[in-house]
Amino acid sequence: MSMATPDIYNGKKRVYQWTYKNPDEKILGYVGRYEDDDGNKDVIPFFKKKNGQYVAGIDLNPSPLYGLNHLAKRQDDAFVIITEGELCALALIRLGYDAVTSQGGANSAGKADWSPFENIAKVIVNPDNDGPGEKYAKDVYQSLMKVNHDIEIKILRIPNLPESGDIVDYIQRHEPDWDGYSKFDQDQITSLRKRISKLLNKAEEVPESWLSDGMADSDWLEPSSLTESDLLPVKPFDEKMLPKVLRVFVKDACYRMQTSMDFVAVSLLVGLGSLIGSGCSIRPKQLDNWAVIPNLWGVCIGHPSLMMKSPSMGQILSLLKRLQKQYFQLYEEQKVLDEIEKKEIARQIDEIEKKIDAPLDLDDDSEPEEDIEQLKKTLVQLKLQLTKTIGPRIFVVNDSSPQSLAHLHVTNERGTLVYKDELTGSFVHWDRREGIQERVFFLTAWNGNESCTDVKIGRGLTYAGNICISLLGGIQPDKLLAYLNSASNGGNDGLLQRFQLMVYPDLIGWEFVDAENDNEARDGVYSIFGKLAKMDFYEYGAQKSDFDDRPYFRFSEEAQEYVNSWIIRNRKKIENETNNLIREHLGKYNSLMPSLALIFHLVTIADSEKPKSRISEVSAKRAIYWCKYLESHARRIYGMISPPSRTGAIHLAKQIKSGNVKSPFTAKDVYDKKWSGLTKPKEVENACNILINENWLKRGEPSKPTGGRPAGVKYYINPALLK
Repeated sequence: MSMATPDIYNGKKRVYQWTYKNPDEKILGYVGRYEDDDGNKDVIPFFKKKNGQYVAGIDLNPSPLYGLNHLAKRQDDAFVIITEGELCALALIRLGYDAVTSQGGANSAGKADWSPFENIAKVIVNPDNDGPGEKYAKDVYQSLMKVNHDIEIKILRIPNLPESGDIVDYIQRHEPDWDGYSKFDQDQITSLRKRISKLLNKAEEVPESWLSDGMADSDWLEPSSLTESDLLPVKPFDEKMLPKVLRVFVKDACYRMQTSMDFVAVSLLVGLGSLIGSGCSIRPKQLDNWAVIPNLWGVCIGHPSLMMKSPSMGQILSLLKRLQKQYFQLYEEQKVLDEIEKKEIARQIDEIEKKIDAPLDLDDDSEPEEDIEQLKKTLVQLKLQLTKTIGPRIFVVNDSSPQSLAHLHVTNERGTLVYKDELTGSFVHWDRREGIQERVFFLTAWNGNESCTDVKIGRGLTYAGNICISLLGGIQPDKLLAYLNSASNGGNDGLLQRFQLMVYPDLIGWEFVDAENDNEARDGVYSIFGKLAKMDFYEYGAQKSDFDDRPYFRFSEEAQEYVNSWIIRNRKKIENETNNLIREHLGKYNSLMPSLALIFHLVTIADSEKPKSRISEVSAKRAIYWCKYLESHARRIYGMISPPSRTGAIHLAKQIKSGNVKSPFTAKDVYDKKWSGLTKPKEVENACNILINENWLKRGEPSKPTGGRPAGVKYYINPALLK
């Protein structure tokens, strides 16, 4: 090994030199170990350069880790060992382990750059057997938590080590001839790995005391005010939730109307979903044939006049009506052509019928010029063409009976959007006996892939092969509250939960604005509408089903990982949810998320006009974020009926402010006190979840189980509330 460090430093001889390299094997600097004859040691960094030579000192802040070049070659699922010092790290590296350390000894963890651990899943920290070693391990833990909160960290304390002993001492106990620096032979590697692997399997959980210490005051956000009259908070709308081609249009419309973007964005997605309708589906899993139709139901909730619900929805309805007018003109032209075609078909039918009805010449034994059976088949096809129903493409209807909507779907197989400016009337009607049939029809039409057969005396038979309804409307909060109270008292059949795009935003600050429309942005969105309305999905990358004739898309492999993870998380969230209305609402997100992803995907390829068979990671992530955003609105809306969890959160907040709850605490610490609304574990857990969202609490790791009892989650109180 070439030596870049001096042989002698401060009267001590160099015994070893460690080379620090970056992941690309570029040298960053060196660390030399120097000892005198009495065994006193100095570990000196040489990272500075003078006249082309490395000199003592380091000016890198944060400082690099030792072992980065080896870390870059690790397997994705491999754990990493963090030691206290280069000597230990190199020993483990030579034994085939992935190991690193920070430069500078026991006090160096807080000065090191731990960003390479952002995507590492598991770490084992191996400190020296002394007080400084414990401090080092704790500092490493807290540093790692700042860059990767999901990382699994365990502590390896090797038994029977001398004071200040480390892994090198352990190795030398079993290999006494090893000098601490040399490489190992294969027999030594095999033997030592067996021993060390047993030690690693006994690595311990992080001490509970470290968890609260890791939540520094600077890591907390300001706790929000919490009063009984407050609505639950909602996530603000972010324009990045939409594909770029849609953003300017939404921002411009909302600026001119001085209203939040939520209503226009939700109306836009319902409109886009209605244009795709049952013409295309998404299969959210890679192998399963489970398919989702992207029609959506949206409701805009807000006080009249101030919130501008109807004008916001009107921005999208105007585009659909403009498109409908264009298609109606095409239909009028097509009717003329159809009349000409029908006359020609009628002439062909007349000729064929004459041939079929012509008397046979019994004396003629030659082969007939035309096969009578084939003529009959042709006649059937021609008569079917003659009776074929045609109609204009209808993109939006204001209101209509189930019979009329079923008839409409005979010639509008993709479906249509039903707009109801004030949904309260429909909710009331559907709750009455005379409205049951209509209610059932809409509940069925939400699926987007059901057929409808209507037989009535006087009207005859109406058969629609596919019923697909998108629904958009508004409602006032007080009128919705009455319906929510009914649903929470056993009158819920899942109707409200089908309004997956349900938003109740905060009232924004208002100012007088008189500005011109951004016509370019509007026309850009209208162009997307037009492309989706006539899109041949196969030409844009859709796959053909072996079961039906509906094109479908799937996620890319990269996107599928995020989707699968989200499906699992949503399932667990549903299982743990105590509010029945919210549980059912979150259950509908299993179709909402892929529907949104498909809409974003088709909007993107319609804009670029570049076919793409797989839905991207970007579209999947955007859809998942929409679900988080919409969940916050759903919790606000269902929270209007004063759920016990909200009341419990307010009561718990009062006890925290009064000093009756100490940090950290468990749910048992609270429900044992029998405070109102906080007498059961689930009540306390739900109250804590609300306070976490309000920045009052943070959830720590579960405490260790004792006496056979399950572990309990520790909750930490925002230090600002304890002052």
